[in-house]
Amino acid sequence: METLLKILTAFSLVVLVNSCDVAGVGKINYNERAGNELMDYNNPNRNIEKKAVYLFQLESVNDDTVTFYDSDIKGTDKTKIDFLEKYTYTYRLGNVDSIEVKLTSPTNNEIFSLTRPYESITFVAEAGTYTLSVRNLKLEKGVRKIFYKPDYDTIRTLAIFNANNDVIFSIITEDECRGCKMTDGDFNNFQLDSVDFTSADFQNANLQGANLKYSVLNYVGFLSTKVDTADMSYVLFDSPRDLRHSSFVFTKAIGIKISNANLNFTNFFDCDLSNSIIEDCQYNEGDMFSCNLSNSILINNNFTNSKFEYCRFDYSDITGTSFCDSDLKDATFLKSIGDATTLCVPDSARGTRTQ
Repeated sequence: METLLKILTAFSLVVLVNSCDVAGVGKINYNERAGNELMDYNNPNRNIEKKAVYLFQLESVNDDTVTFYDSDIKGTDKTKIDFLEKYTYTYRLGNVDSIEVKLTSPTNNEIFSLTRPYESITFVAEAGTYTLSVRNLKLEKGVRKIFYKPDYDTIRTLAIFNANNDVIFSIITEDECRGCKMTDGDFNNFQLDSVDFTSADFQNANLQGANLKYSVLNYVGFLSTKVDTADMSYVLFDSPRDLRHSSFVFTKAIGIKISNANLNFTNFFDCDLSNSIIEDCQYNEGDMFSCNLSNSILINNNFTNSKFEYCRFDYSDITGTSFCDSDLKDATFLKSIGDATTLCVPDSARGTRTQ
């Protein structure tokens, strides 16, 4: 163990960007479901496991708009973590400033306090229920998105030296949860704007009413995810792994960029997708009703065998997109742009581009 701790010290600041999936070996599995303050509020006896992802909606001490499920006094949030057995842990801060992260023992003794970006601590903890708290040292109003998650970069970097999972690695980040397991999480009405969720998995998650504006959702899993009434404006949605059976009801997605996506069986109802870029996507057996896709670039898509009743494609470029066997009842294509590769649309929909 002494040798391993020396290696940990040498590598504690090493960060390698890697998009591979991370899973634990042996008795530790890092891919556990997510938690947050709302889920704690709904189940006061709920403790997250030591290897889970947890989101703090951290407000300022000067902010009077605290939600009813806030987990502590203004400017501080906390959650309980179950350590099921005696183990060695390494916690570190990412590129996060003006914050204090503290862990206290079941007997209310302080285990550590981290305040400096990239600061880390390795310690041995007995089994028990510990309290992880974060304190906002910034005075500006607004919600900070603070994530407690497995330290995927260090896990990959030290995989050879930690093959038996002798040490559990965790990191605290802000506005970044790349590769996170968010499955079955309840993020109803959460502030998730401008967050990098690249390669995260939101399967069966509830994102209804959430603010995802300007976030990065490239390569995410979205199977059976609920995004009704959410704001997804200007989101980057490149090559999502699976969006089947997702629900987008009254979703605001102005300026969203979706590419290389499988949208089969997905429902869109009264959504605003105007001024968007949707390209190289497949949307079969889907139901899109009364959605606004005007002033958009909708090129090289397979939109066959789906419903587009009352949808508006006005002033959009639909070059290379096929609507064959789809229901276009009362859909409009006013001054849309297309050519011979635009299939199964009214002739008037194949307008020409004006200089």
